[in-house]
Amino acid sequence: MNPRTLFSLCTKFGCLLALGACSSKMMDTEAATVPQALSSLKTPDNRPASVFLKKDKPTLIKFWASWCPLCLSELGQTEKWVQDKRFGSANLITVASPGFLHEKKDGDFQKWYAGLNYPKLPV
Repeated sequence: MNPRTLFSLCTKFGCLLALGACSSKMMDTEAATVPQALSSLKTPDNRPASVFLKKDKPTLIKFWASWCPLCLSELGQTEKWVQDKRFGSANLITVASPGFLHEKKDGDFQKWYAGLNYPKLPV
């Protein structure tokens, strides 16, 4: 067999073994459910996000960022949803990620958010 072909086959086989090992470890890892993951988050005033989550209700999650003009333009409407009785049978929570994905750093985000006027927005 050609040495290049042998090398190529060995490399591919090694990659398959590595992927197999990773996938078996991933299957052994228990993932948190969405409510568990959400309840571990904190609000800008450092309360647990679970204050916005009622058991046995579907949850609408709206992701946004301080640097996103479209996101910011929708914050007022999202706050109105919270007050709309038609949303009473569901949880509504918004998620921003200080320190990730070009978002303001933790601490800076909270100071910035405190300057906004959305008192009923579940962040």
